[in-house]
This record gives sequence, C-alpha cells and structure tokens, in this order.
Amino acid sequence: MGISSDWDNPKQEVRPGSKTAGTYNCGVVRRLVVFTFVAALAVFCVVQDRVTAAGATRYGQEALTAIARHEPVTPVETVMRPAIRQSVRLGLESAGLVLVAGLGAAATMSRRRPPLSGGERG
Repeated sequence: MGISSDWDNPKQEVRPGSKTAGTYNCGVVRRLVVFTFVAALAVFCVVQDRVTAAGATRYGQEALTAIARHEPVTPVETVMRPAIRQSVRLGLESAGLVLVAGLGAAATMSRRRPPLSGGERG
C-alpha cells in the first residue's frame, strides 16, 4: 500500500492544496506564454528592421550608381515600398513561428504531470 496520486485514480476527489498538473504548472505556463509573446515581438522588430535596412542599402547603392552615370535618381518609394511590405510580411511570419512554437510548448506543459517528490512514490 503506497500513497496514490491523482493520476493513479482519476475519479478520486482532488484535495485543496494538492498539486495537480494544472496547479503545479500554472506559473510555469504563464511565464512561458509571457516570454513567448515578448520573444515574438522582439523577433518581429529585428526581422522587420533588418529587411527594411537592406532595402535602404539597396536604394543607396542604386542612387549612387545613377549619380555616377549622370542619370536621374529613382524615387525612394520605388525601392522602399516593396522593401517595407516584404519586411512586415517576413516579420509577421517569423513572429508567428515563434508564437506557434512557444504556445505549443505552453500547451504541452499545461498537460504534463507534476514531478513526484521522494515521499509520493508508490
């Protein structure tokens, strides 16, 4: 006769203060969800910034080439508008992947059993 846990008998009434999977992992899951959203925001910002900067560099190179050839410089909108559109799209896709991975991990953690301490093995 050992001490049974809630997992051994699922119909057993849960005692107040007992550590079920939901109560044990609640803090961990909450921190993981918050971290996931912060990480997704950071990933969006970094990706959007880098792709936009690449568009600005491309415009600068095209402008210098046009000046060197004594040709008119193309308007900035012709290069930057597509670059900004692409940067937002790639930023959202990257942030979406981070959200899927982080929230998937949080969902998995919310269903996991709490670790057994030394006295609860049975």
